[in-house]
Amino acid sequence: MANMFFKKNKIGIVLTILILLAGSVTYFYLLEQNKNNENVANMEVKTGNMSNLDPTIFENMEIKVAYTPEGSMKLFVNARNNDLAKLKIVEGNSIPEKETIVIGYDEAKMMKEENLFTKPGDKIENLFGINVTIGGILNKTETIIDDMHFISLENYNKLEGEENKIYIKLTDENVSKVFYNYPLSKNTSLNFKLTEGNMENYKTYEIIGKTYYPLVVGFKEAKMMKEEKLFEKSGDKIEGFFGKDVIIIGIIEETNTSLDMMHLIPLTKEELN
Repeated sequence: MANMFFKKNKIGIVLTILILLAGSVTYFYLLEQNKNNENVANMEVKTGNMSNLDPTIFENMEIKVAYTPEGSMKLFVNARNNDLAKLKIVEGNSIPEKETIVIGYDEAKMMKEENLFTKPGDKIENLFGINVTIGGILNKTETIIDDMHFISLENYNKLEGEENKIYIKLTDENVSKVFYNYPLSKNTSLNFKLTEGNMENYKTYEIIGKTYYPLVVGFKEAKMMKEEKLFEKSGDKIEGFFGKDVIIIGIIEETNTSLDMMHLIPLTKEELN
């Protein structure tokens, strides 16, 4: 009886099986395509435009550092519109207008998590002395730009912060390195802890007729420097570091902020080559 049913409905059964197979193949194909698209999107967010980043953007920045009550640093930047126009964006615009602010990817993510804003167009009152509207969020660059706030010259002049504390130097390979002019007196609002070393050793040293300056390195930067075999541990010396001889005093605990990329040194931008 079953054979008779099969023979009678053979064509219909075969067509049903073929339709089911085609549907399954289509479903898994679309699922795989969706995964691939998500991977591409994630890759774009992760890598941003770092490979095409013009290093001269760092040379033309004016940077102010402001401090939270807890002693964390926030970087506010006045940059040339021509430089900012080269940066890719996630939302909004890359160029700040008179009262708007453009924020780096990582800083924007943290500010959203702290419910300071949700989207471009939102307003923030009394942000270190200025009132701003969120103008845009930059794509991730894997550089210090990800932690910066870009503002107009007018707001930059009004902002409550310190100038000439943060500066950026480029290596011979045009890699940006971020410095904080940290005084030997340690008289600063910046608060941090070391995972290695001791700040009591933060002083200059005279060794065989040479002056060695103390250098404290942020967590991510220290990891990179160790991989490049520039040093192994606190107490190691580096000769000719941007034209100066330095001693590694310590490594800062990871903070997931711009501090992770910093070099703390008691020297100005002009004193380093």
